[in-house]
Amino acid sequence: MDLPELDFEPVRCGLFYSLRLGGTWVAADWWLQYFQVDDSVIALRLEQLQKDLNHKLLPLLPEGTPAFGCLPKANAKPLRTSPQGPRFTPKDLLRISAVNPRWSSWQQQIYKEV
Repeated sequence: MDLPELDFEPVRCGLFYSLRLGGTWVAADWWLQYFQVDDSVIALRLEQLQKDLNHKLLPLLPEGTPAFGCLPKANAKPLRTSPQGPRFTPKDLLRISAVNPRWSSWQQQIYKEV
C-alpha cells in the first residue's frame, strides 16, 4: 500500500492523518478518547524506553525477572546531524497545545520525569 503524499500544515495545527478513519485528519485528543486513555494507562516513552521498561513494566513482571538491558537499535530512527524536514515554531506548538489540551496535559505529566 502506497502512503499518500500529505501536506504538513494540518500537523502544525495539531491534527494527525488517519488511514484507519478513511483518510481524515483528527486531533490527538480524539485518539485519547477513542482508546480510553486515562490514569490507568502506563505510557512508555520511546526516547526513554529502557528506563521506562525497568521503572514501569519490570515491577509488574514475575519476581526475579531480569532488568531490561541495552535495547537493540535495529529499528531506531537515525539521529539527525543537520536540520532537515519540517520543524515546529513556538507558534505551532502553542496552536497544537490549544487544539489538544488533553494530550498536552497528558504529555506534561508523562515528561515531568525527564
